[in-house]
Amino acid sequence: MTVMRDRWDYLGRVREQRLEQEMRDRRLAAVRAAARVSVQVTTEGGSVRELLFAEPPTLMELMEKAGANASVLSVERLRRKPRPEPMASH
Repeated sequence: MTVMRDRWDYLGRVREQRLEQEMRDRRLAAVRAAARVSVQVTTEGGSVRELLFAEPPTLMELMEKAGANASVLSVERLRRKPRPEPMASH
């Protein structure tokens, strides 16, 4: 009769779960670091400006950077790849 080792290896399962959670946390941190929020605003004069934020801004942060008379045109999440792509060989 074959008994699976994982059934009896409690410490091994706990270590494996901890490593998996740490890996998930690192991946989430990498995705957050690679993402930026772009907000395009316009003023009464018609000029369009792009404001970049590391995290989605609050209304107060937008008012501080753009001014109280600015209008929001778009909000977009920009994602960069964490690693550069390998160069294609010919």
